[in-house]
Amino acid sequence: MSVRAGRVEFTSFLPENTQAAIIQPIGSKGVLIAASNTQRGFTRLDQAWASTIADKLDASLEATEDSKNSEVTAASTTT
Repeated sequence: MSVRAGRVEFTSFLPENTQAAIIQPIGSKGVLIAASNTQRGFTRLDQAWASTIADKLDASLEATEDSKNSEVTAASTTT
């Protein structure tokens, strides 16, 4: 994860007085956003936690998508 200077482009997406944010990709499906009201409000452990949660969410989304695709395929072959 890299540290970037504050960007005014994010102010409409984050709560007022946001001083720090983690923006962690969730595979190719989306992003996990965590915000803090203190400067450099996230430790390396917090960053690792966000990464782990994003990986688990990605795996869950993939499993759900695979399950739905299997159901659609099974339904189309039985009709």
